[in-house]
Amino acid sequence: MDESENSNFLQDTLMGSTLHLLIRVYERLLRFGAQRPKPIQDSAVCLAGEVNAPWRLGAGGWIVLGQGLVERGSRAVLRSWLGFELAIELKQSHASPEAAELCYLLSKPHIKSLLSVHDSVAQKAYDPELPPLPDNICDEEEDSVKIVRLVKKEQPLAFVRVLFHYDPEDDPAIPCKLAGLAFKRGDVLEIVCQEDELWWQARHHGTNSQAGLIPSRELQERRVTLQKPEALFRPQRSLRHGPEDADYGAITGIHIAGLRKSFRLSRQNSESRQSRWRKFKRLHPGPIPTYLEVVPYHRGPADPHRLVLMFGPSGVGLSELKRRLLLSDPELFSVTIPHTSRKRRRQEKEGVEYHFVSRHTFEKDILNHKFIEYGEHGGNYYGTSLESVQKVLAECKVCLLDVEPQTVEKLYTREFKPYVVFVKPPPIERLRLSRRKTKVISSTDERTQTKTLMEEDFEDMIASGQAMESQYGHLVEEVIVNDDLAVAFTELRSGLRRIEQEIQWIPADWAQD
Repeated sequence: MDESENSNFLQDTLMGSTLHLLIRVYERLLRFGAQRPKPIQDSAVCLAGEVNAPWRLGAGGWIVLGQGLVERGSRAVLRSWLGFELAIELKQSHASPEAAELCYLLSKPHIKSLLSVHDSVAQKAYDPELPPLPDNICDEEEDSVKIVRLVKKEQPLAFVRVLFHYDPEDDPAIPCKLAGLAFKRGDVLEIVCQEDELWWQARHHGTNSQAGLIPSRELQERRVTLQKPEALFRPQRSLRHGPEDADYGAITGIHIAGLRKSFRLSRQNSESRQSRWRKFKRLHPGPIPTYLEVVPYHRGPADPHRLVLMFGPSGVGLSELKRRLLLSDPELFSVTIPHTSRKRRRQEKEGVEYHFVSRHTFEKDILNHKFIEYGEHGGNYYGTSLESVQKVLAECKVCLLDVEPQTVEKLYTREFKPYVVFVKPPPIERLRLSRRKTKVISSTDERTQTKTLMEEDFEDMIASGQAMESQYGHLVEEVIVNDDLAVAFTELRSGLRRIEQEIQWIPADWAQD
């Protein structure tokens, strides 16, 4: 068959009515299957036998049909197993053509076989059956037998982002390690069943893998309350300063100073479990991070961009990453213009480097909660206003904010739908190699003096990064390890492209009307 014959054959097939009818049948089957139909009844064979039974005129003017009585001249409606209705008119001495045709069809062997198969399927139970537990099993015995049952219930799935790492191989409490589901913080899971108090059933979203056991929210919260808090580390001594402006960069040092006090590690090994829990609750107000219910989200053409929040320890390279993003696409990325109470210098312009306001006005704005971050340095106030963030987003640009971790919690709202990036340092061995000649602005002089990073600065960077990730990691959607600046920038830029192009998972509270 040459090419022209193949083309004609394909065209005839596509234009033929048979293919169109098959497609329509296929579409009907898909629609019917999505409804999860259940059989109307499971005795089609018996019903067919009653319909085929001889009928006669009984005493009193009643029609005898099988074992049932139908009043003469009435209309009997038979609901078949296919769900359609067939009306059969019964008369005194003879059946209608429709009734005769129905009796003829029901007498055919293949119809009888079909009805028999239907009854067999309808009467069969498909739920898994497990043998009953022996009566002599005791839960407190170490060698007791534990049976794990994984059953998918007919209930809507709930999607969650997990806020902690889990490996069933390291969990001595799981009933069966082989039935466990491992995951990493940030993964999205489909919750299949939540009926058990301690163990839920879930699977990774977007995969065809079978469901596995994961700790329930209640179980995980119990475990966290009994563990010693890991969010306490030695204080950070260095200040984080950016290359843009020395006096504004010093603000972050003011905030970090308050952060250090809450990150001190108590070395008293004699602490009671109760006192450790009280300390943990002071550092972790609100619910313990376990599972966050999420929903898919894609930004519409008229919606503002998601606010990009970046945080990390001093010296990790936040300011340089932000600067490179701005240079890579100034039409897309932008930053806020900070406020200050200091006097404007000769080369500065209002609304370009800063918004210059009086000290009285600044303090009034503080009382009115207009700043998301602020501090005092060198006798002057500096801060980022909420209005400046909203202005960037109103210009249909991505607002880049380099903030302290506690500020992330303030902005973690439905209005901004922030995409939170944590920039963490590499291991200390890599820091010594990559940052040994790095200089940062010193806090002793706001304009000119710099200092070279020392060993204690590297240790502080590692400790502070671990503390931040432990306490605020549940808010993070992307973690960037800044070992090589070019590689870190590429990873960050790729992540920001994804939130513009792909469907994201956001907290369910952000999507509610």
